[in-house]
Amino acid sequence: MKQIALFLTLIIFLSACSSPTPVATSAPQEPQSTGTSQAAYPPPDLESGSAYPAPTAVPQSAYPEPQGEAPTAQPLVSPTALPEPKSDSGHVTGTLLQNGEPARNAILYLAEVIEDDQGQERVASYDRVNSPKSVTDSQGTFAFTDIPPGKYGLVLDVVVSSYLLLDPETGEQFLFTVKGGEVTALGEMDHEDLPIP
Repeated sequence: MKQIALFLTLIIFLSACSSPTPVATSAPQEPQSTGTSQAAYPPPDLESGSAYPAPTAVPQSAYPEPQGEAPTAQPLVSPTALPEPKSDSGHVTGTLLQNGEPARNAILYLAEVIEDDQGQERVASYDRVNSPKSVTDSQGTFAFTDIPPGKYGLVLDVVVSSYLLLDPETGEQFLFTVKGGEVTALGEMDHEDLPIP
């Protein structure tokens, strides 16, 4: 008797789960007017028959012309006012030049060198959110502080693209090691061609 009652309960449960959801058959109600006119967006383009409006003409210069000298970006950390490095992190400093002239306002990131399972260096990786960032000052100098020990490369970011900088003398990969409690001074790096506007 218990088995029959259990069987009937199971059938009722399964039939309730598999019954279709009722579908409304009445026409949708028109929204009540609140006294203000509402236009559908986007308004139809009557000439072309498109559901989207034709783009409006944009003036040649949407911003006013700059007055006087353009402001220069300041480095995120001043190389001249570096605090003592902590024992579990280090600092990186250097000067970026292009044909002997300071590379001003260049955006730089540190890219961490990643090794494969066999310990071979495979790639230098960075991202714009989490990787250490610096901007060169009017002399082309930059500084990174509180960098975890490890091997890094220097990445030049020009917004639309990024470049792992090479050693300007040899043209080889330019990788360096940061040690805890030390300042890694990269010195002057004078490149002939940098993709800086």
